Amino acid sequence: MRFRLSLLLLLAAALVLRAEEEAKPVKTPPRQMRLLTVGEEPPFRQEIRDGVRYQLPAPPGSLPPVALEVSVASSEGKDEASGSLRLRIGSISAPVTVPGGGSPLLFRVPEAGQESEPWHRLQPPESGDFIVVMWRGQKDNTWDKPSSLVIPANLPPGKASMVNVAPGPLAVVYNSERIALPPLRPVMRPLSPDKPIGFQVGLAKGNGLQRLISRSLEQGPGQHSIVVFYRADGEKPRSPLGIEVIRVKAVNP
Repeated sequence: MRFRLSLLLLLAAALVLRAEEEAKPVKTPPRQMRLLTVGEEPPFRQEIRDGVRYQLPAPPGSLPPVALEVSVASSEGKDEASGSLRLRIGSISAPVTVPGGGSPLLFRVPEAGQESEPWHRLQPPESGDFIVVMWRGQKDNTWDKPSSLVIPANLPPGKASMVNVAPGPLAVVYNSERIALPPLRPVMRPLSPDKPIGFQVGLAKGNGLQRLISRSLEQGPGQHSIVVFYRADGEKPRSPLGIEVIRVKAVNP
């Protein structure tokens, strides 16, 4: 009888400890974020003063900030600094470490200060490294209020991801395969190392294709290509569609 009571007490204690462990919040580990800005640079402008040529600064809102401070929104109302980014349009940034979890990430220009309104607010995934694709806000066609899309960074080798951040759907002929590419829904296809493939991109027109882009795509071993199609946002663009291709180190499953 005494043995059975001891056994029941041990079982009850084990159940209590297990319940306490399950009640503890599971902290996701920190991860890395990279940022890719896509779009067109404003045309070069200059003026001559006293016989000397001076380059004029780009018009306000025509380029993203050169640098950004990244912080994490806190429920207590005090943001927690996480890191900084250097931006160059058409290039992917160096990685910055951000904490795990779903707390919003805030981007501010360094001179604005932590008490200022964020330049951009982003909802990250709960866990895992990720890449942020960012482009001009369509409403006012400036970088003052950009749009963004998050894609996971654990991308497999021997593949290519096609990402459409243009306003409407695109028609893609990828290595003879016809693909309807909707906005903000990446599509992944094979891309064997050192074996270029051809693809065409345009707008569906009747039973055909109004071709806007035609080029080849290739990558090396251990790489994954990210192909981003965006609305040409420059002055008097020759084509309504732009393209940016980056290659990242792939992650073996």
